Amino acid sequence: MPPAHTYDTALISVFRLVQALWEIIVTKAQPYPVREMAWIGEMPHNRSSQCLDQKQAHPGPQPLKTRRRRRKNPSYEEVVSGVALISKHTGVWELRCDSKNPLQFGRSYPIPDTVPPHLRRRIAMFNHCDSGNLVMKPLLTKLLHILNPNIRVEWLVVIPSPHLLTNRLEGKNPTTTHSVLLITTPSGTKTVLDLTGEQFGIPVQNLISPLHEYLRKYVAKASEWSSARYTCNTEDYEKMIQEWSKEQRYEFWKTLHSLMKGLYDGWVEEVRDGWLGMGDWAGCREWMEESLALDLEGYDID
Repeated sequence: MPPAHTYDTALISVFRLVQALWEIIVTKAQPYPVREMAWIGEMPHNRSSQCLDQKQAHPGPQPLKTRRRRRKNPSYEEVVSGVALISKHTGVWELRCDSKNPLQFGRSYPIPDTVPPHLRRRIAMFNHCDSGNLVMKPLLTKLLHILNPNIRVEWLVVIPSPHLLTNRLEGKNPTTTHSVLLITTPSGTKTVLDLTGEQFGIPVQNLISPLHEYLRKYVAKASEWSSARYTCNTEDYEKMIQEWSKEQRYEFWKTLHSLMKGLYDGWVEEVRDGWLGMGDWAGCREWMEESLALDLEGYDID
């Protein structure tokens, strides 16, 4: 374990390293044949087609009729079975795609130059929160365990309360749930790493936030959602995402997951033997980025 005065710096360096690697991956993934981004104005962010489907499968409590129970670690089903208690309007950008080209992960479709830079990043992150957790959680865990083997990394599902949304499906409200990573140190400090928060308009500098701040700023309030608003009780959900990644149409994520597994041990060994001793976590970034970029270069979607 590094000296106390470098511990916090090392934690943040690891978070930023994982962020940087994820940006390379998600740029390669870019599955959307983007035609344009269109501002469609304010719309109620209270129910989505996903939420309605899930409520049918997992009936939730009737809002305002009974006192809502708050359990410390609710199930994933409890979280997604909720309904909005207020009508909240949110600004929405609509991602419009070229219908002549297929939506396919790993295609690396270029984004038109007419799309402003902040929206280009939002497109890259759109609808990739589960993929980000799936691919980056194992690496983040191994790197943090070099610092302290008792650091815990968990999959956290939340009901987001975004300021702006990116919506690909014309005429439908945006998705209800969002996945992030929750890191807990042995001292009890809890930090959220949101790999894809930019799709919701979360500033880059706030993608790494203390848990209490993240919940206050970016998660639905208790007065806005009828059920639990977040949970780490996501083991079954994680397994479902892992199975989903094995399907033929998600071959990119299956291949990438295998590729990353092969790189983990080598990276972790180098970090443990070299940069950690020098207290230079930031020095890992360029080397890891180059290594990952070279491996992804050889990936052929066809």
